[in-house]
Amino acid sequence: MRLPLFKRLTFGYAAILLLLIFLGGYVTLQLQELNRRTLAITEIDSTTVRLAENISDTLITQESFEKKYLISRDPDFHRHFWNIGDYIEKDLKRLRPLLSTPSQTALFAATSASYANYQTLFRKEHEFVESGKSYAYTTFQTSKEKALEGIHQNITKIITAARASRDRKLADSHRI
Repeated sequence: MRLPLFKRLTFGYAAILLLLIFLGGYVTLQLQELNRRTLAITEIDSTTVRLAENISDTLITQESFEKKYLISRDPDFHRHFWNIGDYIEKDLKRLRPLLSTPSQTALFAATSASYANYQTLFRKEHEFVESGKSYAYTTFQTSKEKALEGIHQNITKIITAARASRDRKLADSHRI
């Protein structure tokens, strides 16, 4: 039994329409996946890199105020040191939830511990400076430099990991 021409055309158009509907659904799902990955890149990885770089830069500024204070003993430099420390602590608090891997979490814990050690050393040194007592200046400087170097190394590793994650997600999104 042969179908009339009109019915054959109708079935052909219906098949094409059905194919277009399925294709549209597939493309929509793939675009949603691409949007999800792009959002993860911008909200997590890029923010992690930005915050970690900001912490590193701010730490350098804080270190300069520490040195200025120790040379001049000006209380304004001391106050600026602690004000900048507040910014670093805020950024550290914002960075913590963005780290997802155990290695990043361990690096963050080491960074926080080194930063607390740095602040403690400066606080003790400040007490010696204010009281006028003599103290082991080179020992304090060596300990603070070691803490700062550890912080910078850990922050650099966090930045590297976040950039690698971002690049991996970008490469995966090209396959979509």
